[in-house]
Amino acid sequence: MKFYQIVLGCLFSASLFIGCNSVNKEVVEEPIQEEENWEPEMYDVSELVKVMRSMEEDLKQTKADLLEGNAMKEMPAFYADIKTAQATDPEEITDVYQALADKYIENYSIAQQADVSVQPIHFNRMIETCVACHSEYCQGPIPKIKKLLIKQ
Repeated sequence: MKFYQIVLGCLFSASLFIGCNSVNKEVVEEPIQEEENWEPEMYDVSELVKVMRSMEEDLKQTKADLLEGNAMKEMPAFYADIKTAQATDPEEITDVYQALADKYIENYSIAQQADVSVQPIHFNRMIETCVACHSEYCQGPIPKIKKLLIKQ
């Protein structure tokens, strides 16, 4: 009798398995409708971020020039925009920020006017001013900024 019960149990289980799997599951997908003028929302960077990104690119070239023994060029005029460009968080543009911006511009001038043999040292001081400012405001770019330092 046990054998009979086992066979019936197996048949019952098999019929349930087949019955459950044969249920017609129809998925109806509605078409995605897009507006004609739809554009994804993109992060819009501030004027100050754009200026600093341009500065980074320029400073990469300045570093390369110094490593080749070439003198620094005059500070590009747009560098002064770090004092006036609209920031992501305008309330962070404090007297401390302005003082650090002034120090950066001063350090650039000192580096550019120094003898070519010591310009890398002054260049690093200038970059350290960037790190000091970014330690107070917007710490994210610090690793990228430190890559600008010239290893002595």
